[in-house]
Amino acid sequence: MIIRLALHLHCISSAGYEYLRETGVLELPSSRRLFDYSHFIDAAEGCQGDILADIKKKIDICGSEDHFSYVSLMFDEMHIRSGIVTHKSTGEMVGFTNLSDTERQLEEIQTGLSNKKYTPRLAKKVLVYLAKGITSSKLKDVVAVYSTDDMTAVQLYNRTWEVISNSVANCIEELADKEMLQPHDTSELVKLIQLDWKKDIITRPGIYTDTEKSRMIISHQSLEAIIITVKGFNASTKYMLEMAQGPKVDARVFNQDPLEQYFGKVRRKQGDNKQPLEKQVLDTRLKLHQAEAAALAPSKGNTSEGRGRRLELENSPLLSRKKPKKN
Repeated sequence: MIIRLALHLHCISSAGYEYLRETGVLELPSSRRLFDYSHFIDAAEGCQGDILADIKKKIDICGSEDHFSYVSLMFDEMHIRSGIVTHKSTGEMVGFTNLSDTERQLEEIQTGLSNKKYTPRLAKKVLVYLAKGITSSKLKDVVAVYSTDDMTAVQLYNRTWEVISNSVANCIEELADKEMLQPHDTSELVKLIQLDWKKDIITRPGIYTDTEKSRMIISHQSLEAIIITVKGFNASTKYMLEMAQGPKVDARVFNQDPLEQYFGKVRRKQGDNKQPLEKQVLDTRLKLHQAEAAALAPSKGNTSEGRGRRLELENSPLLSRKKPKKN
């Protein structure tokens, strides 16, 4: 646990960490030793096998019950500062949007049709996928990071299924034939949202224009999102309780708070620089993965983790950089 705390302290402020170490108040490992833990693999985009294998170990530690293997997969974008940085280990230039060969060819064709020269686009955002255990509070890990600019629906679809195929493919295949995934009876609630609300507006006493009436109800896109959420939550909860034999399902495991907390941790690492470079995001991902519970979310923000926070002790082995063998 001390190593995890040291990693997070060094992540927040390397100068502060060195000062604390020099005072001798605490016996802390050197920055060089921490480097072996925070750079156990080369930081890269997408799903990284070593991280997924480590997450699998965490699931196994939770218990042998089937319900521990189920996760809520969430994703969101975070704005970053555009800029190019050379990766010291590989020499690769990091900071451009990472497109597949097909996506790059399509962009080259579209650019050519406009009589313009194709140039790679700088990344303006990162798309982060995070897996949170539905019945396990200990599992909350980032499984993939992608650089983006103005992402299309097709690109989002492709990246989402790339994450699923690398991390939870077996689970998806197992669920495909389950009757529990068939639509459940949410007709009354859906009817309340779709019909009763609109009916109340139409029959409301008074003279109102169509524009005024439209302002009395949320947009049709939001209505559709509420209906999808209701049906999805209902089906997921029933499946976890009846098929996966979970003891209970906390509705909060399906919200986006873990991602907002993760973004807060990344921004805090940068100090006053609220928008990090892509390379900094990728490096911080490894450090936060190693720090785990020691990396508490900032107390300020729009999530509830900062209230009454307590550090959870974690003594599982840490991944470390493999030293090259001497000839």
